[in-house]
Amino acid sequence: MSDFYGSDTFRYVSNLLLVAGGGDPVLAERFNEDPDVGEDTVLEWLEEEGLPPTRILREDVERACSGEEPLYFLDHDRFAEIYRKRFGISQPHLDRFEGWLPNLSETEKKSAFPLPWKYAACYVERKHFYESEEWQRCAKLIRVLDQLQCRDCGCSGSSTGRLHVHHDEVLYTVFSGRFSYNFDTCRLRTLCGGCHRKLHSRSIRKYTCFVGTRSKSEKRADAALQAHEKQCHNNFPVCFYCHVACVE
Repeated sequence: MSDFYGSDTFRYVSNLLLVAGGGDPVLAERFNEDPDVGEDTVLEWLEEEGLPPTRILREDVERACSGEEPLYFLDHDRFAEIYRKRFGISQPHLDRFEGWLPNLSETEKKSAFPLPWKYAACYVERKHFYESEEWQRCAKLIRVLDQLQCRDCGCSGSSTGRLHVHHDEVLYTVFSGRFSYNFDTCRLRTLCGGCHRKLHSRSIRKYTCFVGTRSKSEKRADAALQAHEKQCHNNFPVCFYCHVACVE
């Protein structure tokens, strides 16, 4: 039995239950006390917690119980590690942020970086991220954890369609130490298309998050700022993702 506690099966099932519990260790501790349970029992535990018996849940439980790493029920650090590995990125690079800036004047630097934070993904990287396999798998996980329902209005959908997954914070670049936040279940929530559009129509970015507003002048200022960021991105070669790393 001591060998089993150090096995891949024990590790993968324990991690899956931890993720399925939203970080609550109750299910993982239950498995730790009774590790001889089989695949069917693990699924029963998860259904008792309200998780719908979707295909991705059943397949990941089968993988974990067979000693294989799950594809969907992974923690945010593991998703980030897999994503970075695909691009050959071993660690964040933006701790050397000032070292790769081109020779710009102070005025140009202020124009190039209109926001007081520098770790957000540019619009090019955001597009690549949302098209990535890792994000698609994470989004399916979030829908299942939210029981295939919109967190705002409660309407139902499926793990693959009709329901969106919203980031409560801006999308962080792969070269930032905060990149794993993009996969953090605590910073993601399921919304239907209508509620998602309503949220963005009534909010603006404030540093790294979104805050509600009904002010038309604030919305216009936020739209102008985003347009300015895109223009600066295209005019100044300061984007680490596009001009230094050349990630494709």
